[in-house]
Amino acid sequence: MTEEDARLVEEEFKKVSSLLSWSETFLTIGGIWPLDKTYKRATFFTIYLTFQLIMEYGELLAVFGDLEAMVLSVLESVMQSMVYTKLFVFRYSVMLRNLILTIKEDFEDTYYEDWVEKKIYLEYNALAKLFYKISMPYITVAATLYYLRPFLTYYVIMPLTDFLIKHQCFDFQALLKIQKLKEN
Repeated sequence: MTEEDARLVEEEFKKVSSLLSWSETFLTIGGIWPLDKTYKRATFFTIYLTFQLIMEYGELLAVFGDLEAMVLSVLESVMQSMVYTKLFVFRYSVMLRNLILTIKEDFEDTYYEDWVEKKIYLEYNALAKLFYKISMPYITVAATLYYLRPFLTYYVIMPLTDFLIKHQCFDFQALLKIQKLKEN
């Protein structure tokens, strides 16, 4: 039984792809993979985020005095600043680049002494891939919707709301009565 297990683990180990290759594929799209030699995409996203960050801080100055709008603007500005900082650290960090190269070396077959260690690696790799497969679509959709929010608000939701109000598609009196019931 042990020989059969060892053979199966060896076959699986040869077929397994590392999570670094999955991350590389995803991060190369945005141009922030540290080992990538091209800087065109990273430059594009850096310039885009720079303009967005300038507009965020401009909005913060514009709403100065209105506490609620200031709190929302500060939260937005801080979040954008963190994304901007992480982009730079992730793309241009020499230490992170060296860490990734070291991790790639550790995935080689010669690093593991016996089939038990390889089996443990395969189990954790399967869990990590499951997490990756579940989380990445949600992260992608959330990020896309976040950056499309101004477009959706001003070109889809507001015109649709204006249309519904203009053509009296809702009974707003009923909505007001429900609102008054909630308040009481």
